[in-house]
Formats: sequence, structure tokens, C-alpha cells
Amino acid sequence: MTKETFQKWFVRLYIPALMLIILAGMLFVLKFGYKPVPPMVMTPSFFDQPEEIGAVAFRRFYAEIRERKLVIFGTPNDPDYHRDILQGFLAAAKHDGAPFEVLISEVDMPPITKPEGLEEIKVPTNTPTQSEWIDALNKAQGKRVIVYLPAVYSTHTLAGN
Repeated sequence: MTKETFQKWFVRLYIPALMLIILAGMLFVLKFGYKPVPPMVMTPSFFDQPEEIGAVAFRRFYAEIRERKLVIFGTPNDPDYHRDILQGFLAAAKHDGAPFEVLISEVDMPPITKPEGLEEIKVPTNTPTQSEWIDALNKAQGKRVIVYLPAVYSTHTLAGN
């Protein structure tokens, strides 16, 4: 094979094949994205009452929640039914044998109807040192704690957000 023949076949076959592979890769990235899709944690469902959503969420994550001493639950301030989801979550936890002992909530969050026996500690969120949160968590050390925060603040406590 001469140098001219090699160059002719290189231009005719290899360069178009390389371009086709690059183009196909770019199309796949554009169509499917470049990040892996997170697995669906819960299948979409229909509920009659917002409390049922909280109960189903608790039962779906029962094993993980049962292991933890600290659970963070974020809700928007409005509308009211978001708080009903938390109330259903707490009721399911108590009913299923994994009750929370302490509720640490942000002072400006709307009140919820707590299950009997749940101690509540109200703490301000917007402070320079956040020492009130550390004090509240130290006070509740060794107990099962649920933290009730605005959704915006609760997402900042998760790794990777």
C-alpha cells in the first residue's frame, strides 16, 4: 500500500467514520443528558387526604428512618396542607412504633398539631452563629429528633445540594 493510497482511504473512510461517532455521541448526550437519572424512589400515587402522603412517605422510608436519630422535614409555609403531610408523617411514625421524641422547629414556621408526647423546641434560623440550633440538638441528644424547617432551609442541610 502506497502513501497516496493510504491517504485516499484515510480521507474516504476513517475521517467520516470518526465524525459519525462524534456526531452520534453528541446526539446521545443531547437526547439523554450526561448525568445519570436518579432512580424513582416512589411511584406517583393519588391520595384523598394530605396526611396520607406523610404516612406513605414514612412507610416507604421506614427502614432508613428507623435507623436515624435525626430526620429533617422541610415544608413550604403555605398552603396549609403541607403541614398536614408532616402531621401524617408523625402520626404514622407513632403508630408504627418509631415515634419521635423531640420536634425542633423554626420559630416562624406555622404551628402543627403534634402527637401526644412530642416535645417541641422552637429555634430561630437566621442568626449569625447558629448556636441556638447546636444547643437545641445537644439538648435532644440521644432522643429521636425531627427538625421542622422551611423547605428552602432543609434542602441546604442535604449533601450535594
